[in-house]
Order: sequence, then C-alpha cells, then structure tokens
Amino acid sequence: MEKFKGIVHRVTYHNKENGWTVIRVNPADRPHEQITVTVHQANVFAGATLEFEGEWTTHPKFGDQFKAHST
Repeated sequence: MEKFKGIVHRVTYHNKENGWTVIRVNPADRPHEQITVTVHQANVFAGATLEFEGEWTTHPKFGDQFKAHST
C-alpha cells in the first residue's frame, strides 16, 4: 500500500448514509497538483490536512483515483 499526506481542496461528493466520499487533494510534496481520492470518512472538509493509505485505481469513467483505506 502507498501513503501520502495532502490538503483537501474540495469535497466533490459525500454520502451521509455510509460516509463514502470523493475529494480533490493537493499532495504535500506536489502542492500544485490535484488528485482524486475516494474514502469512507464521515468528517472531511476543505482545508483539512490528512494522511491517506491505499492504492491507485483507474475508474472507467473518471480515470485515475487513489482509493484510500484509511486516513
């Protein structure tokens, strides 16, 4: 599994029932880049600094995403 730390740029989607969330994150080591992260997390907000652990996946419609198993 890979790990990285980043700042949440925005919450794209959040399901209040199960916590599934899609966010755009600026990685700490590449602050001008944004990546899409999917994670089950109840309290995610823009500006939060989080550490993610998971793996890269490719969604057929939305492209490359980091599927986080923990924050």
